[in-house]
Amino acid sequence: MQRAKAFFFVCAGLFLLALGYHLGATNAHGQSGAVIEGVNWTTSNGLSAVVNGIALGFDPNSGAFYAETPVPAPGHVIETSGSDRLVYENGDVWVHEGSPGAWVLKGNLGSGPTPAAMKSWGQVKVDHR
Repeated sequence: MQRAKAFFFVCAGLFLLALGYHLGATNAHGQSGAVIEGVNWTTSNGLSAVVNGIALGFDPNSGAFYAETPVPAPGHVIETSGSDRLVYENGDVWVHEGSPGAWVLKGNLGSGPTPAAMKSWGQVKVDHR
Protein backbone atom coordinates (compact mmCIF):
# COMPACT_ATOMS: atom_id res chain seq x y z
CA MET A 1 0.00 0.00 0.00
CA GLN A 2 2.88 2.38 0.81
CA ARG A 3 4.46 1.85 -2.64
CA ALA A 4 1.15 2.51 -4.41
CA LYS A 5 0.76 5.76 -2.47
CA ALA A 6 4.31 6.87 -3.36
CA PHE A 7 3.70 5.98 -7.01
CA PHE A 8 0.47 8.01 -6.98
CA PHE A 9 2.27 11.08 -5.58
CA VAL A 10 5.05 10.80 -8.16
CA CYS A 11 2.49 10.56 -10.98
CA ALA A 12 0.47 13.46 -9.55
CA GLY A 13 3.65 15.57 -9.28
CA LEU A 14 4.62 14.87 -12.89
CA PHE A 15 1.08 15.66 -14.02
CA LEU A 16 1.06 18.99 -12.16
CA LEU A 17 4.50 19.85 -13.54
CA ALA A 18 3.31 19.16 -17.10
CA LEU A 19 0.07 21.08 -16.51
CA GLY A 20 1.95 24.07 -15.10
CA TYR A 21 4.29 24.10 -18.10
CA HIS A 22 1.37 23.81 -20.51
CA LEU A 23 -0.52 26.70 -18.94
CA GLY A 24 2.41 29.03 -18.38
CA ALA A 25 4.98 28.35 -21.07
CA THR A 26 5.70 31.18 -23.49
CA ASN A 27 8.56 32.05 -25.79
CA ALA A 28 11.34 33.97 -24.08
CA HIS A 29 12.06 37.05 -26.16
CA GLY A 30 13.90 39.09 -23.57
CA GLN A 31 15.03 42.46 -24.79
CA SER A 32 15.37 41.77 -28.47
CA GLY A 33 16.40 44.59 -30.75
CA ALA A 34 14.79 45.94 -33.87
CA VAL A 35 14.41 43.74 -36.95
CA ILE A 36 16.18 45.57 -39.78
CA GLU A 37 15.80 44.33 -43.38
CA GLY A 38 16.49 45.53 -46.91
CA VAL A 39 19.06 48.20 -46.11
CA ASN A 40 20.12 50.35 -49.06
CA TRP A 41 22.51 53.29 -48.99
CA THR A 42 22.48 55.78 -51.87
CA THR A 43 24.14 59.16 -52.17
CA SER A 44 20.96 60.86 -53.38
CA ASN A 45 18.42 59.36 -50.97
CA GLY A 46 20.59 58.56 -47.97
CA LEU A 47 19.63 55.36 -46.18
CA SER A 48 16.46 53.35 -46.67
CA ALA A 49 15.44 50.23 -44.76
CA VAL A 50 12.54 48.31 -43.29
CA VAL A 51 12.60 48.43 -39.49
CA ASN A 52 10.06 46.33 -37.59
CA GLY A 53 7.69 46.29 -40.59
CA ILE A 54 7.92 50.03 -41.31
CA ALA A 55 9.56 51.26 -44.54
CA LEU A 56 11.52 54.40 -43.78
CA GLY A 57 14.24 56.60 -45.09
CA PHE A 58 16.98 58.43 -43.21
CA ASP A 59 18.68 61.65 -44.27
CA PRO A 60 22.24 61.56 -42.89
CA ASN A 61 22.70 65.31 -43.40
CA SER A 62 19.80 66.39 -41.19
CA GLY A 63 19.49 63.20 -39.13
CA ALA A 64 15.75 63.06 -39.87
CA PHE A 65 13.59 60.07 -40.76
CA TYR A 66 11.14 60.44 -43.65
CA ALA A 67 8.34 58.50 -45.39
CA GLU A 68 7.49 56.17 -42.52
CA THR A 69 4.93 53.76 -44.01
CA PRO A 70 3.95 50.21 -43.02
CA VAL A 71 5.06 47.56 -45.49
CA PRO A 72 2.30 46.17 -47.74
CA ALA A 73 2.64 42.45 -46.98
CA PRO A 74 4.25 40.16 -44.41
CA GLY A 75 7.55 38.56 -45.36
CA HIS A 76 11.23 39.30 -45.56
CA VAL A 77 12.24 42.43 -47.47
CA ILE A 78 15.60 41.97 -49.18
CA GLU A 79 15.96 45.31 -50.96
CA THR A 80 14.66 48.87 -50.66
CA SER A 81 15.09 51.91 -52.85
CA GLY A 82 14.24 55.15 -51.15
CA SER A 83 11.41 54.22 -48.85
CA ASP A 84 8.87 53.75 -51.61
CA ARG A 85 10.13 50.61 -53.42
CA LEU A 86 10.51 47.16 -51.88
CA VAL A 87 11.62 43.75 -53.12
CA TYR A 88 10.53 40.75 -51.07
CA GLU A 89 12.34 37.45 -50.65
CA ASN A 90 9.82 35.71 -52.92
CA GLY A 91 10.50 38.24 -55.74
CA ASP A 92 7.43 40.48 -55.32
CA VAL A 93 8.12 44.12 -56.24
CA TRP A 94 5.98 46.73 -54.43
CA VAL A 95 5.90 50.48 -55.17
CA HIS A 96 4.37 53.13 -52.93
CA GLU A 97 2.49 55.61 -55.08
CA GLY A 98 2.01 58.75 -53.02
CA SER A 99 -1.01 58.64 -50.76
CA PRO A 100 -0.85 56.79 -47.42
CA GLY A 101 -1.37 53.08 -47.79
CA ALA A 102 -1.16 53.11 -51.58
CA TRP A 103 1.26 50.21 -52.10
CA VAL A 104 0.89 48.62 -55.53
CA LEU A 105 2.23 45.20 -56.49
CA LYS A 106 4.12 45.78 -59.75
CA GLY A 107 5.18 42.22 -60.47
CA ASN A 108 7.46 39.36 -59.51
CA LEU A 109 11.10 38.95 -60.42
CA GLY A 110 10.84 35.16 -60.51
CA SER A 111 9.12 33.05 -63.10
CA GLY A 112 6.83 31.39 -60.57
CA PRO A 113 7.22 28.26 -58.52
CA THR A 114 9.39 25.40 -59.71
CA PRO A 115 7.28 22.37 -60.65
CA ALA A 116 7.71 19.62 -58.07
CA ALA A 117 6.26 16.73 -60.08
CA MET A 118 8.92 14.45 -61.51
CA LYS A 119 8.57 13.15 -65.05
CA SER A 120 8.45 9.46 -65.75
CA TRP A 121 11.29 7.82 -67.68
CA GLY A 122 8.99 7.45 -70.68
CA GLN A 123 8.16 11.18 -70.62
CA VAL A 124 11.86 12.07 -70.47
CA LYS A 125 12.56 9.87 -73.53
CA VAL A 126 9.64 11.48 -75.45
CA ASP A 127 10.88 15.00 -74.60
CA HIS A 128 14.39 14.28 -75.89
CA ARG A 129 13.57 12.57 -79.20
